[in-house]
Amino acid sequence: MEMEDGMDTAKLYGVITALMTPFDESGEVDEQALRQIIEFQIERGIHGFFPLGTMGLGPALTFEQRQRVAEVIMDQVRGRVPVLMQVGTADTPSSVKLAKHARSIGVPAIASVAPYYYSHSEYEVKEHFKAIADAGECDFYVYNNPRLSGFDVTPPIMARLAKEIPNLKGVKAAFDSLKQHLSYLHAMPPDFVVLAGFHEYLLPTVPLGVAGSVSPSSNFFPELTVELWNAIVAKDYETAFALQHRVNVSSAPIWAFMMERRKWAVLEEFWKARGFNVRMYPNFKSEPLTPAEREEIVDAFRVARVPALQLQAELV
Repeated sequence: MEMEDGMDTAKLYGVITALMTPFDESGEVDEQALRQIIEFQIERGIHGFFPLGTMGLGPALTFEQRQRVAEVIMDQVRGRVPVLMQVGTADTPSSVKLAKHARSIGVPAIASVAPYYYSHSEYEVKEHFKAIADAGECDFYVYNNPRLSGFDVTPPIMARLAKEIPNLKGVKAAFDSLKQHLSYLHAMPPDFVVLAGFHEYLLPTVPLGVAGSVSPSSNFFPELTVELWNAIVAKDYETAFALQHRVNVSSAPIWAFMMERRKWAVLEEFWKARGFNVRMYPNFKSEPLTPAEREEIVDAFRVARVPALQLQAELV
């Protein structure tokens, strides 16, 4: 089955939300809020979910919490959109257990970050990925996040991995490098899926072969990012250019707060602006925003032309 533009719908593509994990005041996963957020996303047309990565706070959860989050997501999604579950940890045995658990609950595709904290050789990273891919027995994606993992799975390394991991289907990149994204396309077979770690460059990269993107932005502006995707697929580039500008400007505060000011609390504020009673995010103490900084969030919604304080629909 294919879209009108020839893209194989069996592959992950389009706007994939880097799904965030909400918590209650005690730091436990807020399952009700998580289910509501999933419905909010699906109703607005997103094409898939990437849970338990950086935004999902996978590395900051207990093993049992990660399993439970995966179970809640699969139960709520019910096969309506693909789920690319991030199962990577700092050690191979834990990652393998999470991969087997993902298989047991019907996850269609898994991803893993390189083992972090310790410095690893290419051989060690390869063996780590091989063990996880074998355990998952489903489509496997490399989650390349060199800034946080300490290891960059470059296009040449990816090409070598593909020779030993037959179910390696693609990469979820987490860096701001158009050159490296396009280098994956040149180094890998035509059916290799490249998912960018941003929405800010969809317009210039999708026509060149990038299959879609995974970003925090669509947590809060799913309808805007889906509208951008649809314009690109339709080759309505004039509309897409205007939408790309709105995506970039409205998303700017997210990156500025997180990368420059180290205020993860901005994400909770964005959620509340969309009407969700998220009681804690992240699950560690984050510096609160000032009134002036909250006004930046209001401005972001004005630019996005997306209503704030919109109540989520009832669960189906």
